Amino acid sequence: MEKTDIKRVEHGIDELIRLCQRMNDENRQLREEVRFLQQENNRLLQVQRISRSKMEGIITRLKTMEHEI
Repeated sequence: MEKTDIKRVEHGIDELIRLCQRMNDENRQLREEVRFLQQENNRLLQVQRISRSKMEGIITRLKTMEHEI
């Protein structure tokens, strides 16, 4: 192998190493974002359950009041 070929291979390897590092960083960030979004989704589901329960209670009370009139 010529010196220029070796340099080209070394450069390619360096590029691959940088690409792997960037992809690892991006993967880590995406995993953190997924965790955050899952937590937010769980929180919103809980809010939705509570809201639904309150609305069902209100509807039940309104129906009861309607029958009393």
